[in-house]
Amino acid sequence: MRKIAIACISLIITFMFLSSCASPVVKAKKRTWQIIGNSVGILSPREDVKIYLEASINYRTKGMSINLLDNTQTMCKAGKSNKRKQIARIKINGKSLKVISKCVNGRHYILPETAAGKSYLNSAVASGQGIVIDTGFSPPLHYPGTDLKALRDKLISEQSAMDKEG
Repeated sequence: MRKIAIACISLIITFMFLSSCASPVVKAKKRTWQIIGNSVGILSPREDVKIYLEASINYRTKGMSINLLDNTQTMCKAGKSNKRKQIARIKINGKSLKVISKCVNGRHYILPETAAGKSYLNSAVASGQGIVIDTGFSPPLHYPGTDLKALRDKLISEQSAMDKEG
């Protein structure tokens, strides 16, 4: 129950933080994962567009999940969730993927529809190489290569510290 409460608080903090941003989360030339609420990493594209890569960790399995967080518009009502709906395909490093659109607690996500698509996105980010995502509704977005393992280790470390406090 405590982990669910922590996850909910983290989501609220993330939403509040991203809602208050008038520009991308990271303005520095070297973009890196920004940890939000001790449970989520956010990575900005090189372009001035608020579509972020979001990395979260399953603390039971220690596995990482990568999604696209679309903070460009108010497609979702604050605190509301809805059923997923299929939208136009996107391209990740040139590979076309079926995706769905979903609102979760007021945040708009673009998610690969299939397990193979999820695996492809996770592998692309885990490779440490740069990623190009073409959503079709904005110019192609360029995300830098990063160290996903270092982010995972940092999130686990921060969660362990929180568990010791509680």
